Amino acid sequence: MNLGGSLQDQLLKAGLVDTKQLKKAQHVKRKTQKKQSGVKQQGQVKQRYQSEQQLKAERDRQLNQRREETARAKALNAEIKQLIVANSVEPGEEQVTYNFLEGNKVKKIHVSNETHRRLIEAKVAVVKQGGRYKLVPKDIAEKILQRDPERFVFVSEQSAEKQVKADDDYAGYDIPDDMMW
Repeated sequence: MNLGGSLQDQLLKAGLVDTKQLKKAQHVKRKTQKKQSGVKQQGQVKQRYQSEQQLKAERDRQLNQRREETARAKALNAEIKQLIVANSVEPGEEQVTYNFLEGNKVKKIHVSNETHRRLIEAKVAVVKQGGRYKLVPKDIAEKILQRDPERFVFVSEQSAEKQVKADDDYAGYDIPDDMMW
């Protein structure tokens, strides 16, 4: 007996199987191989899909975070604007110029004598709203400072009478009331 050739050929020669059975076995074998390669490809596709979904979820998370930050900033801006509008102090009849520092620049606003006195006594502070300077009570200015330091501009540190220092050469001299800074 010749042992060469495939097992199928040997079984066919021995008469143990016929060609119909042989073709059916080959068909089943091809189907199984195709199915296995399909499962392998499906696994790869599934992996790729899952990684794409993870990337998409991360992008969506970042986008939502940016939207939330924008919404928070908008709400904070509206809250500060409402604080300023609801609590602003009218400068009164513009009779006196009040000079103050914004950063390292000297700015000025025109106020009444009463408002000027309140600014000096640190009862009123200067804040910025929409490129303009507004006057608000000191406690409101502190709330604004907590929410957005960029809006807070100036509050007098002490009244003119309390600014006298012990080591000041001119401590013994009174400052005239009619002097304006």
